[in-house]
Amino acid sequence: YTESMVEGDFGHAPPFNNGLDEGRATIVEESGNRFLRVTYPANEFGPNNGGVQFKVPFGQTYDELYLSYRVRFADGFQFVKGGKIPGLVGGTAPTGCVNDTTGFSARMMWRTGGAAVQYMYFPEKLNACGDDYDYDTGNGPITFSTGTWHTVEHRIVMNTPGDHDGILEAWLDGLPALSQKAFLYRLAGATYGIDTLYFSTFFGGSDSTWAPSSAQIVDFDDFIVSTGPITH
Repeated sequence: YTESMVEGDFGHAPPFNNGLDEGRATIVEESGNRFLRVTYPANEFGPNNGGVQFKVPFGQTYDELYLSYRVRFADGFQFVKGGKIPGLVGGTAPTGCVNDTTGFSARMMWRTGGAAVQYMYFPEKLNACGDDYDYDTGNGPITFSTGTWHTVEHRIVMNTPGDHDGILEAWLDGLPALSQKAFLYRLAGATYGIDTLYFSTFFGGSDSTWAPSSAQIVDFDDFIVSTGPITH
């Protein structure tokens, strides 16, 4: 999977990438269906040596968007302590434990045991390295299964700058899993909105305790970005 293929599939050549040139992303066909397979090398963590990352700018800014995609963790997947999977971002799109109040990022993570969370950087985050919002369909926190396709959907509605009226919602396999309706994505005076899909996936975390002991595989398919609901 190459930069030119990203341009063909997503409409833009990525401004940068981790992992494409190194061969960690491939197109796989299975039962007539083609999808993107990411391989995470053994004993590696972080995006430079162990993941795939690229950004897909939308070319304009939105105040509300939905993102859905399908994801499958391979049979026997080692969740270890956690890792990133894609989401919507805007402004400076802060990640990497920075303190930056001029943007937001709304990727997902898998955590220990496959627990699903929305992993948020925003002006009021409490933790230096981002805040978790657990997925819960009403019977406690939910986890990704291995060997089966899951469909995730995110909804972001930007807040009135300075007001706590933004929305963060999510669905897993069509079921409501997260609803925050007083979210602050931007401070007073900010003008940024949702402007990019961040394909971001890697183990970590920032040290070797996050790394898998053997090579791991996650499959991705059917990325859809829409101004209206997609799967529910």
